[in-house]
Amino acid sequence: MKQPKVENKIVLISGGTSGVGKAAAISLAKAGAEVIILGHRQSRADAAVAEIQRRSNNPLIWAELCDLTLHSDIKALHERLIDQNIRLDA
Repeated sequence: MKQPKVENKIVLISGGTSGVGKAAAISLAKAGAEVIILGHRQSRADAAVAEIQRRSNNPLIWAELCDLTLHSDIKALHERLIDQNIRLDA
């Protein structure tokens, strides 16, 4: 399957601290995307960011804390992204 062109795109991955989400984040980061992963715990998010950066050789990876089951967390994430003028491509 052909990988979509993601170079210089900003991609948000839920569940990016483990499993399929982390694997997707690594793949997209290797392809040149700037990747934001969502996680519940800062320690796991920090560890995942470091691993994704190391495995992809891409420094443009960061984490945001957000519990997608909580509307308040989703709203807060949305406001943080807007305040930082972050546009999501995927």
